[in-house]
Amino acid sequence: MHKQLIKYISFLMISLMVSSCASDHKPPKESDESGEKIDVQIIVSPDANPNIVGQPSPIRLDLYQLSSDGEFKKSNYFELTNNAKENLGEKLIQQNQFMLHPDTVTILPIKMDSHLKYLGVVASYRDLDNSQWQLVLLKQKKKWYQFGKHYFYVNVGKNKLTQLSKSEMKDLLKEYKERHPDDKKIKENGKTRKYGNDLSKGVFREEK
Repeated sequence: MHKQLIKYISFLMISLMVSSCASDHKPPKESDESGEKIDVQIIVSPDANPNIVGQPSPIRLDLYQLSSDGEFKKSNYFELTNNAKENLGEKLIQQNQFMLHPDTVTILPIKMDSHLKYLGVVASYRDLDNSQWQLVLLKQKKKWYQFGKHYFYVNVGKNKLTQLSKSEMKDLLKEYKERHPDDKKIKENGKTRKYGNDLSKGVFREEK
């Protein structure tokens, strides 16, 4: 009887420990996408992500909508890119993945979750040990005088991921336009071209 009681108590203790460990990583919350829409504008440098012979190569970029940044900061590259849901748990609201090419400009319209507090960015550089591959950024409150769309500017450099100011992005876009004069998405002054809606053919339009 005494042995059975000890076994029963041991079983309860193990069950409680397993339950406690499981609660540390709750499943991610589903994104409600009820927050603001932002345009994530990314410029990839001509020499980005060199391969073993020094030639630039395509690079994967992941965006993470986070309710907290603690787990994200503690996680390594492989934990974030291979199994973010398990490692970040409920702190991860949404993850988006993109493949980008050297010397390109990409604008990604992203719908933000209303519970988002941090945005994490990870660039999959080939030489991770000698690259700055991670960014984690606190969402700032909108000022009373701020209207219209919101932008987030990122430069994927040779081996460094950098957040840009509006003026810094403008300067890089001017240089890009000099290299790509036929790219109609970018103006000579470093601004992106906006295409108006033509509803004469319905609600869909051909991409330029």
